[in-house]
Amino acid sequence: MGYPIPGNPSIVPGNCIVAHATAAETLYVFTNQTLNLDLMTMAVSEGLGVSRLPVSASSTAYHIRTSWVQGALSDPCLFHATLYAGSSYLDIQQGHRPSAITVHHRSEAIRHLNERLSNLDSALDDRTLIAITPLAMFAGLNGDRTAGDAHRDGLRKLVEMRGGLDKLGYNGLVAAVIQMSALRTVHQFLRLTLYRNTIIYHIAFDIDPTLTHAALGPPPTGVEMRILDPSKEASAIPSLPAILAMFQDVLNVKLAWQQQQTPESQQGHNNSLQEYTNTTSSPSLNDPILHCCHLSVTIFHLIMQSHDYDSLSKSSALNALASELQASLARTETELWVRHIPAILSWVCLTGAAASNDARTRIWLYFRQAAAVRVLNVRGRSSFVDELWAHFYWLRVMRLNIGNVQYVDRRIEDVC
Repeated sequence: MGYPIPGNPSIVPGNCIVAHATAAETLYVFTNQTLNLDLMTMAVSEGLGVSRLPVSASSTAYHIRTSWVQGALSDPCLFHATLYAGSSYLDIQQGHRPSAITVHHRSEAIRHLNERLSNLDSALDDRTLIAITPLAMFAGLNGDRTAGDAHRDGLRKLVEMRGGLDKLGYNGLVAAVIQMSALRTVHQFLRLTLYRNTIIYHIAFDIDPTLTHAALGPPPTGVEMRILDPSKEASAIPSLPAILAMFQDVLNVKLAWQQQQTPESQQGHNNSLQEYTNTTSSPSLNDPILHCCHLSVTIFHLIMQSHDYDSLSKSSALNALASELQASLARTETELWVRHIPAILSWVCLTGAAASNDARTRIWLYFRQAAAVRVLNVRGRSSFVDELWAHFYWLRVMRLNIGNVQYVDRRIEDVC
């Protein structure tokens, strides 16, 4: 059995080896076939969104560290797919085309994958399904949407043959990774709602145009409620009280929408957030984390104030703010966010992604918070991925329909 896979991907120009010297040195050196394990681990860890911090044994991050890594060490297909993910991540972060090293690992992963697909037992092995997920995700992000779609369609068929997501192994890891990374929004796909919230696909290729004209239901509040949970403390973040005050205001605005108030009737809430509109004079400039939160709340509020700006100037302002947020986040330590305030990092990044019309900016912002998603997505609890997807989708549709937002009392899942 098998599905159409490009078996001989075109090699990028020869000078890419020079242009990507850093990637080649960090992941795989062709001349002596040796690995720099520290730098390879860093690239793979960040590319797959795996935090190197202590995590819950029930989290997706933990199972990637254990089950995925053990599988990669024993299976050449998953091994090359994993290195392909790490190398692709470096390419994206550096703003480059796929390097020779990326193409090499992609070719090797596909060669081994085709061998596995020739046998039913190996084709349905959990390691095969896991190996396809980075191929599906990064093929699209690297500009080969046709190959990405082929991998997604093949993965869908394999999952169907296994009997559905709940039949997959590795303690739920395979299902979680597919949910986060690989498949497009298809409401009837296997009749499982898990497949509707693949954030990365929509960040790369944007929301389905047919959905952007759908009337919006109440805004989701799951991420804000998680952020404001009083049981969560982060004494290492001195500005946390000010940050939480911002998110309380954000929650108030969303709750006003849930009560079906019009933008005009929200003016009281809007006035409470006017202080966020002037980022250049913000008192948060000396506190990088507070400043990033300030920028993201500014973005959120600007999207919500659809009646206050003309579409062209508002769109330009949002793109500029998203770029400023990207630059500000680059000056912070991701580990500090993930260790103490991971949900806030995800909200900040995905709000910026919802505002930007530049796919590269959206992709960068997604990967900046990927480790937070893996840490917070814990099996047996409410899905953080679902909450985050709902927030991103609702805000992105608002962003794409500036000045033309319809409101009805429907939940997000009704239109996904």
